[in-house]
Amino acid sequence: MPLFRQHFFFFLFILFLSDKSVWSQSLASVGSWAYQLDAIQADKIASNKTFDLIVMDYSADGTAEKAFSRDEILQIKNSGKIAVAYISIGEAEEYRFYWKSDWKKNPPAWLGPENPNWPGNYKVRFWNAEWQKIVFAYVDTILSRGFDGIYCDIIDAYYYWREENPEQPLADSLMVQFLASIRQHISENHSGSFFIIPQNGEAIIEEDHVSDNLRQVYWNTIDGIGVEDVFCPGDADEDNAFQPDTDRLVYLQKFVAHGKPVFSVEYLRNTDLIGRYVEAARTRHFVPYVSTRNLNHLFNGIRTAVRRCESPYPQNFALFQNYPNPFNPITRIEFEVPALQEGKKYGADLAVFDASGRKIATLTKGSFYPGEYNFTWNGRTTSGVRVPSGIYFYRLKIGSFSQIRRMLLLR
Repeated sequence: MPLFRQHFFFFLFILFLSDKSVWSQSLASVGSWAYQLDAIQADKIASNKTFDLIVMDYSADGTAEKAFSRDEILQIKNSGKIAVAYISIGEAEEYRFYWKSDWKKNPPAWLGPENPNWPGNYKVRFWNAEWQKIVFAYVDTILSRGFDGIYCDIIDAYYYWREENPEQPLADSLMVQFLASIRQHISENHSGSFFIIPQNGEAIIEEDHVSDNLRQVYWNTIDGIGVEDVFCPGDADEDNAFQPDTDRLVYLQKFVAHGKPVFSVEYLRNTDLIGRYVEAARTRHFVPYVSTRNLNHLFNGIRTAVRRCESPYPQNFALFQNYPNPFNPITRIEFEVPALQEGKKYGADLAVFDASGRKIATLTKGSFYPGEYNFTWNGRTTSGVRVPSGIYFYRLKIGSFSQIRRMLLLR
């Protein structure tokens, strides 16, 4: 694609600043999210009450044949969730509807080399007009299904073409321009709010060829950012050591300061690592999530500590899904006590039961002022006996309020 003229982007810059009402809906109310790209079942997403936003593929397996219907996406949205569709804008995927079988032998001008870490994925010269037409058509498909937004992966492709395979020295500014053109395309083909969430590439806000005007265009184009492997980076697919990337965190705090939610995912199964990660993410006001690298399972969302109302206290009694779940050997259970009467304490009983309904552990039994509370269960009875793998239930009773949730212990 030819380089955009500077006056065109100045026009876009003014447009975004002057007409923010078009994108007035905010992601600030999202307190938990989930991320799944394969083996997706719309009804399971809709029935899971532990997250507010789902990032998912537009298809159950990535192919056009198993694309979700508009009714299935509506089912998810009617459950109170924001449905955001994954789309790779920095790499082409050979299983997508746009792929042509002869491209491997006769690649188009925009198609680059195959990603050695992800066979079937190919680097693309994302600034090329033909590739951008493909992306716009993909966005149109997502819009037609009724999604609330797109989750744009491989933003850091700009670094590949500028540094690793130095073919395009202006790749950083061209990526910002590409995202802005996607926003413009959406505005021309869709009425109402629609979210754009880039994944990774957060350093683009400080790159050499991203001018102050382009940086403002970027801020006004995106609604949040998704990031991977910030707290536990490493070569292993899962359970890398807890070593927060301080350089990335500096950039990401600027997103927080600009009111852009940071949707963080780490690929972990180790309970101790999960606990350290969740605490660190919450401290930085990120929205955390834990999954496996292949993203083919739906795990429960992890609530942030951010209140979603003006009151500093919860508005209702609530018992939340434990996390992690499944777990081994420790899981955390949270509940909320509302301020229904000033200064009033409430007697709460939080207990664990086996599959036969027999109480095996009391996690807490006492009086609580309004607020948020959390307790852990270590897979043992009150007397310290280690219980086997299986399904267990936990129940919260506060006066006439009673709620039960299920959890799975895997030894």
